[in-house]
Amino acid sequence: MNALNLSHEYPFPDFHHASREEYAMFVFTYTESQEYRRHLLHWYAQFVQQYPHLRDWFTAPLPERVGRLYGESKYRPSYSISFQARHYLMFLAWKGYIQLDWEWLIAVHYLKPWRFLQETDPSRCAEINLLIEEAIRLGYRHKPTAEPLHWLLGRMFLAFPSLHITAFNESHLQSLAKALTLFGERSDLALFFGSTARGQQQLAHDKVLSKTSGSLSIYSRPGLSSSTLS
Repeated sequence: MNALNLSHEYPFPDFHHASREEYAMFVFTYTESQEYRRHLLHWYAQFVQQYPHLRDWFTAPLPERVGRLYGESKYRPSYSISFQARHYLMFLAWKGYIQLDWEWLIAVHYLKPWRFLQETDPSRCAEINLLIEEAIRLGYRHKPTAEPLHWLLGRMFLAFPSLHITAFNESHLQSLAKALTLFGERSDLALFFGSTARGQQQLAHDKVLSKTSGSLSIYSRPGLSSSTLS
């Protein structure tokens, strides 16, 4: 069983699929492209057929769940069903139906939960944008400020579906710090990063991004320590 991001602070999801009607309603409001709508609904149907019980997907080997491994074309991933379901998985997290684990969130590349939130639930991004603006006023440059916050909080949204920016605290950073350390001990890093050395380098970079984000948040979140990830 893959480690989940358990927290007594938030209701634990019951891990169930969305109905086709519910997801179709979302898809038709999400995009006006008829072709993309067809793709999203087809990928949804494939995923539900392959994993009728969502916990079967969570307990599958990580490479199978990631879908597209390092160096693979998006047109020929090793496990296309999981790869093509990434948008649906973000939808499930947004609805609170699942809680995505750190292993998957660390291993998956080309995941853009921040863009998903901007397009789906822009009001949820408003306080983070205010945080970025405040950081700029305090002397941070915009690009280095926005990128770590988007990387960190976008994944926090998927790891803790009920998390609100006002509830972001040190325990969440500790959860990610531990997960990054444990992931670096995996024997199959090359599957996700191309080589063990590249994987360890990327994980170290991710820890720096997360530490930076914590330090940016400390002035508005008392009790959040920038040393958590050191």
